[in-house]
Amino acid sequence: MIVFKERTYLSRKEVAELFDVSPSTVTRWAKIKKLPCVLTLGGQRRYPREEVERLVREFLGKPEIPKRRRSR
Repeated sequence: MIVFKERTYLSRKEVAELFDVSPSTVTRWAKIKKLPCVLTLGGQRRYPREEVERLVREFLGKPEIPKRRRSR
């Protein structure tokens, strides 16, 4: 989990775990605009946590997703 400008972003792996799909599926969804994402300067995609959680609740019916503790 990464925090930029007061927003929290998830990695491709974290999003894949939430949707129970492979990381390559997450990338494909982002490319066809099914998932919102931002590109880092290094070319990696990051996914806005709030929007991903909303999609998980909407499409999978999962309850609130617990926030992870920040690792140091």
